[in-house]
Amino acid sequence: MSVSAEQFWNLAVISGLIASEHRATWEEQFAAACDEARQRESVRDVAKWLIEQNIISRYQAGVLLTGKSGPFRYGNYQIYDRIAEGVWKGCYRAIHHATRHPVVLKFIPTKQLQIDSWSKIQGIVQSRQELEHPVLLKCHVASSEGKYRILVFDDFPVGESLADRLDRGALAAKEAARITRVLALGLVPIHAAGQAHADLRPTNIWLAENGGVFLICDPSQVMSSATPEIALEQANYRAPEFPLPGPAYAPLADTYALGCSLYECLNGGPAFPDGDVALKQQCHAAQPITPINESSAPGALFQLITYLMAKNPEIRYQQIADVAEQLAPFLDGSALKIPSRETLATESEFRAAVRSETSVVAVSGLPGQPSVVTPPAAQPPILPPANPLAAQSAPAFQTMPPPAPNAAASMVVQGSDTNQTLRIRQKKKRQLQQVLLTAVALTFIAGGGYVGYTKWRTPSLSELPESDNEDDVKVTVAVEDDGTLLWDTPTHGPPLDLSMIPFESLALIAIRPKKLLGQEEGQRLFRAMGPQFSRWRRGWEDRVGFNLDQVDQLLISLHPRGDEMPEPAYVITLAEKIERSELLAKFGDLEEQASDGDSFYSGSDFAVYLPDGDMIERFALGSSIRMKDVAELEGGAPPPRTGTERLIRASDRDRHLTILFVPYFVSTNLLRDGREFYFGEAQKVREPLDWLMGSSIKAALFSVHLSNNTYLELQINSDVTKNPYTVVDDLRHRVSELPMMIETYIAQKLNPPVYWRRIAFRYPDMIAFLHDHTRIQVDGKLAVVNTRLPNSAAHNLAAGGELLLATRPSEMMVIGDVKPTIPQTMDELLATTTKIAFSQLSFENVIRTIENDLLEKHPALPFFFDIKVIGRDLEGNGITRNKEVRNFDASGTVADVLTQLCLKTNPVTTVTKPSEKDQKLVWVIGPDPDNESKTVILITTRDASAAKNYTLPKPFQLKE
Repeated sequence: MSVSAEQFWNLAVISGLIASEHRATWEEQFAAACDEARQRESVRDVAKWLIEQNIISRYQAGVLLTGKSGPFRYGNYQIYDRIAEGVWKGCYRAIHHATRHPVVLKFIPTKQLQIDSWSKIQGIVQSRQELEHPVLLKCHVASSEGKYRILVFDDFPVGESLADRLDRGALAAKEAARITRVLALGLVPIHAAGQAHADLRPTNIWLAENGGVFLICDPSQVMSSATPEIALEQANYRAPEFPLPGPAYAPLADTYALGCSLYECLNGGPAFPDGDVALKQQCHAAQPITPINESSAPGALFQLITYLMAKNPEIRYQQIADVAEQLAPFLDGSALKIPSRETLATESEFRAAVRSETSVVAVSGLPGQPSVVTPPAAQPPILPPANPLAAQSAPAFQTMPPPAPNAAASMVVQGSDTNQTLRIRQKKKRQLQQVLLTAVALTFIAGGGYVGYTKWRTPSLSELPESDNEDDVKVTVAVEDDGTLLWDTPTHGPPLDLSMIPFESLALIAIRPKKLLGQEEGQRLFRAMGPQFSRWRRGWEDRVGFNLDQVDQLLISLHPRGDEMPEPAYVITLAEKIERSELLAKFGDLEEQASDGDSFYSGSDFAVYLPDGDMIERFALGSSIRMKDVAELEGGAPPPRTGTERLIRASDRDRHLTILFVPYFVSTNLLRDGREFYFGEAQKVREPLDWLMGSSIKAALFSVHLSNNTYLELQINSDVTKNPYTVVDDLRHRVSELPMMIETYIAQKLNPPVYWRRIAFRYPDMIAFLHDHTRIQVDGKLAVVNTRLPNSAAHNLAAGGELLLATRPSEMMVIGDVKPTIPQTMDELLATTTKIAFSQLSFENVIRTIENDLLEKHPALPFFFDIKVIGRDLEGNGITRNKEVRNFDASGTVADVLTQLCLKTNPVTTVTKPSEKDQKLVWVIGPDPDNESKTVILITTRDASAAKNYTLPKPFQLKE
């Protein structure tokens, strides 16, 4: 939803981010900083400037740009960012109101708690209040806000969890020993107090970029209410005595879990990875651990692990401090030092404050008893520091007053580690990269005929209450809560398995044919690919001997071969296994060929690689050169091309379609000059691709999944010298121009034939719709873009893209760019065409959306243009500007759309025509109430128009 600059300022005040008495001065400072008047009217420039002045955060700006005023305040804390990755994904960074100390908030919906879980969690938090160690990231507060329970944690340094690190492989012995030693020292005060951490596992071990190691103490996951996924992960580190009667969470259970974590660091995986919770527990109790290779774990270190993981607790090290001492000989002198977490000046004040605030939350045994929180008295306004080097790492509190004019230059955004994770970018409009990659997929499909294919849900948004009133609070995951957060992914599969892929692939396409063809939209998508794809499909099925609906996964890799077209290689995973002899018989006469690794089978025009075994599920197909590569690798995965490693790890095998590509290689090889495709020369696709992707994107991963909706996702790995935000921001400016460019191309050059003219002229609206429903986030080192669209969007976008590529420009059309006609009068502007569709918006915001869209389409109008809602006139007829308008879909001239909107919003619902007397709500052209020398569009009433002698547009005029 678009908001105007004026609305944005209003929302900032309503939300409490800007004090109302300071707004005027801030606006003056902003106006003085703008070079041009139009910048002062741009909501994006307002948001950007407020962020730069450290008045609001990027996250807060993103929320305001959706037309929401928050909420940002929960009890004693004000949210300024949402965490997008790692252990804390879905939690929030916040500021403690009284002390301005940075913290992390975790919201726990009451429905996820068992009857007595909350009181137990509060008890754990209370019991650990006095435990102190630089290694511990503690939970300080367990408070109730409405129907939500909130845990307040220490903020944490930039880094990643040990679990995330182990996803990239095992650690060196010295590093694993160092991490384990630090954790052992961190457990000392917990065990000395007679307690246990009770959930020690790689997920709760945090590795800072400066080498620091921290232990996260999250009481909510200790409880039996942990999700099945968490319980299964916890079972990898549960001591054998866990299911027995008695103190299951004794300190010696932590010792066992520490041994399990050390084993995983060296081995690259847990000691007992297979089975469900019960089977894992049986293995811990009875099965010996498998020795680790001597090169990864020296004998003495593995011996230490056996004592840590002894089945009998009495054999383990009885004091956790002894574990740290035993690990010291494995380390160099410098590694014995523990990098400490940065201590902020506000920390001691914050800890004293929370002790005072939580003293009223004595653990009384009453589950879910709300805490009594009295908001602190208003604090005197504080200016941001003039010297950025002297600033705290926490952002200044959000209700700061504006600086004096001569202090404006001192307003800087602090660059500390705490602020570096303000990841979510504010967006007025969402990105359209998915459209580009749909075209790329179609280009691959068309590449010589051998590359085969190419209800709304809510984002994984925090389940935050919409109000502080418990009666009004509900679990909300609605899109309207925040338009900047990524949509929730529909799949959670493992990364793509790239085994049997030959060396040096320029691009990779992975498709799940059986899954796609098993649903109606998937079948429509295949048909929408056009006749070229249908011909390729028939030829491929004849050649391979399998229909696509018999294939679970098809991997297509493209490989360079000099000046010729890149050649494809295929990795086929069948839905059902087949006997080796039967599979070979499908390929005719093949001769077994030896290589430095495995053998492969070669024929006259292609070769096949089969793994060992009598029953085959997965095999590779391609030229003899490519299959020899696969055989030399013995069917393993080749080294990834530079820039694609992160993307491969971030891929999801369960997606129906995935495309991995390096734009530079696609542009300079696949789409090089001289290549001819069914749609014409490669230049037709290469030039817009180069323009859109720019030069900063090293590699990209595009994926599609169809369920009850169409899910599209793009992940970008950019040049290390470029800030991912900058790359995304540059791309945003380019993609915002695509709908108009497509519309101009269709109207001026294509003159589409009758059989697809309707879809041609609707296609720019489809692209714009996709653009408006796209979310962006920087997730770690990758920029992630995704969107959810209606189920039918997949085949519509594919069909429009294919027809757009396939249709040649008409020779009867005028060649060259024709400048669009700019409306010269208000009447001409009202006669231009537009379209608006939404499920629910307030009447005021609908008007603002129409106004902003018109100003964007016609940025150089030669006359003053504005649409004003006359609230006093509306109130006289019982109409409010905040009235919700639902399920509105209108197209035509601007005048027609305004008329349909007035008809839809009329207080008398029995009216069917705007010319009826009971049609109270109208629009007219009249003098601006604030400046009668200007003419504007007024949203008013029939009665007010008569009283002020306004001329009603023809549709509203009463019939005699």
